[in-house]
Amino acid sequence: MKSYLMPVVIVVAVLIAATAVFAQPGERNRLRARPGKPGLRPEMLLKVADEIGLTDEQREQIKDTWASHKKSTIKLKSAKEEEQVDLETELASDSPNMKKVKSLILDIAEKNGELKYMEIEVMQDIKSILTDEQLEKLKNLREEFREKRQERIQEMRPGGPRMMPRK
Repeated sequence: MKSYLMPVVIVVAVLIAATAVFAQPGERNRLRARPGKPGLRPEMLLKVADEIGLTDEQREQIKDTWASHKKSTIKLKSAKEEEQVDLETELASDSPNMKKVKSLILDIAEKNGELKYMEIEVMQDIKSILTDEQLEKLKNLREEFREKRQERIQEMRPGGPRMMPRK
């Protein structure tokens, strides 16, 4: 009976590790600016371009920088997805090669790290396009947005202001 316990424990541990590797933040969270960091997502910047005073040249630079970033991540994301499929296939086999499983998990984690670094790098590149004044305006806009969002959340919570009943 004990001879079956160790393989079961190993398979469960690998499945838990694989689940963590495959966990991806949702698209909605990826586009949201993070608290404490300047909101430098191109989608956000271009929506508030007039409010922060972006010039046409800055808009084009931001679009070009973002397009270049997206192109450079395509191959890396594709390679990572192929490794994820390889890992799933290996784990689905009757007797997975644990050295291969470990290697694939480490390769996927390395690619995730590279993608994160590239994301930070493009945000810094975009930040360098903006003036200090524009960065300050952007920071203020984000704070206003955060306060309005908090007010809406408070209104929806029990004990907060009640919505008018429908007639």
